[in-house]
Amino acid sequence: MREESENMRLCGTGPYVTFPGEAAQEAVEARAEPLVSERLKAAWWTEKHLPARPKGDPRKVKLAAEVQARTTLPLAGIANRLAIGSRDYLSCLLCRQGNAL
Repeated sequence: MREESENMRLCGTGPYVTFPGEAAQEAVEARAEPLVSERLKAAWWTEKHLPARPKGDPRKVKLAAEVQARTTLPLAGIANRLAIGSRDYLSCLLCRQGNAL
């Protein structure tokens, strides 16, 4: 009970109490979002294009590599955001891209 009240004190009270790890994850995602939006706009893509394009689309992989290099968003978050599939598949694609360069 003490630990629960400590978390509530740190993060605020109310119907939707967030915990420190959740807030940090949301902040990381918020920092990555402008980069993703900018690159989608540069490629003339919209949000609808992401799930419609193949999971291994080279432009998606290039964007994923850039997001990984510029943010601390985990691979699972990047894969989910770009509709690439699992983090393991994204990791495989990034390794292939690295070997091709």
